[in-house]
Amino acid sequence: MSVPTVPSVPTSASAPAGPSAPSAGAQGDPRIPGQGPRRRRTGLVVAVVASVAALFAAIVVAVLAFLGGTTNVPAATVGEKLSAQFGAPVTCTQDLPATVGATTTCTGTDDQGVHHVLVTATSVNGTQVDFTGTVQD
Repeated sequence: MSVPTVPSVPTSASAPAGPSAPSAGAQGDPRIPGQGPRRRRTGLVVAVVASVAALFAAIVVAVLAFLGGTTNVPAATVGEKLSAQFGAPVTCTQDLPATVGATTTCTGTDDQGVHHVLVTATSVNGTQVDFTGTVQD
């Protein structure tokens, strides 16, 4: 029995027609104009991720700034702090806006009767609001 021989293909022969998948690390066919080494997209991916992160951070800052500008000190908190300051019960029914110069009125009671207390926000630093209470009558 004889073994058939396969004719050898010269090295200058053209590649068969049709798409071929490049092997890992292949630089492409140098005979095709405009096809160079495969480019990595790491820089593009990093730029997109950084842009999305920056956008997310800007949204968070804007939301916190919006909420920080409209925060109020709860009426119960104002009443408790004024009660400790005056040594008599003080009741507040409205929150104090966290804006310098904002006011609200509370009611204090002592052995001489009921008094109105004008509460004024004196400083705002983030979520920390300082205020004073002044007895009106």
